[in-house]
Amino acid sequence: MHRLHHLLTLLLLGTLALGCGDSPNARRNQDAGEHDGGDIDHATGSLSLSLEGLPPESPWPNIALVGDTTLSVPEGGILDAIPVGQYQVVAQNMVLDLATYNAPVANLTIEADQHVELTLSYALLPASWQVIIEGLPGTLTPQVNLSGPNTDVILNASALFDDLTPGTYHLTPQQVSDGTTTYHAAVRTAALTSGANDPTTITYGLANGQLQVSFQGLPAGVSPTITISGPGGYSATVNSATTLQDLVPGIYVVSAADVTQGDLNYSAPPQSVEVLSDAIASAHLNFGMATGQLNVVTQGLPAGAAASVTLTGPAPSTAQTTYPDVTNLPGLAPGQYTLTFHNVNAGGSSYEPATRTTTASVQSGQTTHLTQTYAALDGGLALSHDLPSTGSLTIRVASAGISHSRQLSGQGTAHIPLDPGTWSLSVSVNQLGTDAWGNVYTVVGGS
Repeated sequence: MHRLHHLLTLLLLGTLALGCGDSPNARRNQDAGEHDGGDIDHATGSLSLSLEGLPPESPWPNIALVGDTTLSVPEGGILDAIPVGQYQVVAQNMVLDLATYNAPVANLTIEADQHVELTLSYALLPASWQVIIEGLPGTLTPQVNLSGPNTDVILNASALFDDLTPGTYHLTPQQVSDGTTTYHAAVRTAALTSGANDPTTITYGLANGQLQVSFQGLPAGVSPTITISGPGGYSATVNSATTLQDLVPGIYVVSAADVTQGDLNYSAPPQSVEVLSDAIASAHLNFGMATGQLNVVTQGLPAGAAASVTLTGPAPSTAQTTYPDVTNLPGLAPGQYTLTFHNVNAGGSSYEPATRTTTASVQSGQTTHLTQTYAALDGGLALSHDLPSTGSLTIRVASAGISHSRQLSGQGTAHIPLDPGTWSLSVSVNQLGTDAWGNVYTVVGGS
């Protein structure tokens, strides 16, 4: 019994060894150097892939055939010896300059000994963009021209775009005016890529203006220093007539420093001028020679009495002006003047200047001071006269065989010393001549 059991065991082991040996039909795995345990299917197919939707100059994109294995589709799209199976055609996005193109994933079945033709369609991804327009009062409507690829529109408000062709766009704002005030904005350019883009803001502001600055009244070859100040701390200095550009609308003050040429000073009053938007304002400075003045202090006259003087000049002019009150004489042109002081009658007495005629030099922008002393005359006749400018009149004052003669001309007061008593006044010689009609001038009265 034991012997029989041993024999059966040997037979079983021999059978197992035989079953585990190489099969006559087994194929060796060439790559691994080993035999596999059965038949392997090496059936393949092929693919012809074409593209559409891309610009003609586009390079071949990266395209993969993804399944049990991953294959790269070469340029031209021909792929052979593709193992049978299910695949997805996955194309990488194509970026050309600002534009991005993409193609959807395509499902593909490769069958044995079959050729598949497939067209992969690319589509341009649009650009999205927001245009913001600000800066105008609510009563005004903006006008902004938007131009770009396949686009040419006028925007009257802020806008949001979500389907623009990628490319370069220009925003050109037009000036907007309410009749008195003009607003403008700068041109903006935006390069839009596929997908979302940063907003672009158009900001309107007051259109700037211009200011023409000119002057006159200075000697030839003399240049002034003119200062222009305005809104926002604006300040400019010019030395000749000019036009200032690009000024913010507002009030500007144009002033000039005094100009000294030799002994003469020239000045011009400042001007305020309003610069409007999109307009040209002008400021013209008139330089004038700075005048001087005479200040005369009188001594010896009673309170309330004023000295009278005739002013001649400035030399070489012979123009004469009589001032009844010579205390202060402003606004005189620079130059040399002759002052002729007259007797002053006050309180029944006559006062005579110590120096009847004197000269004074008036300088530009300065005050010349003079002092005149008067003294009361002891007795006599103060004879005021107003005669024609041509000729003369000789008068005679007589009393008890005593006589005095005095020749008078023009205007003034003649003082004739007389002793107390009664005196007679008469005309002894009339050389006043005649008027334009031949009538002889006569003395018509006196007091």
